[in-house]
Amino acid sequence: MAHSVNVRNVNVRYVYYTTK
Repeated sequence: MAHSVNVRNVNVRYVYYTTK
C-alpha cells in the first residue's frame, strides 16, 4: 500500500520535471 503510493508519487514527480 505505502509502496504503491511511493511509486505513484515518484512517477508524478518524474513527469512533472520532464514536462517542465
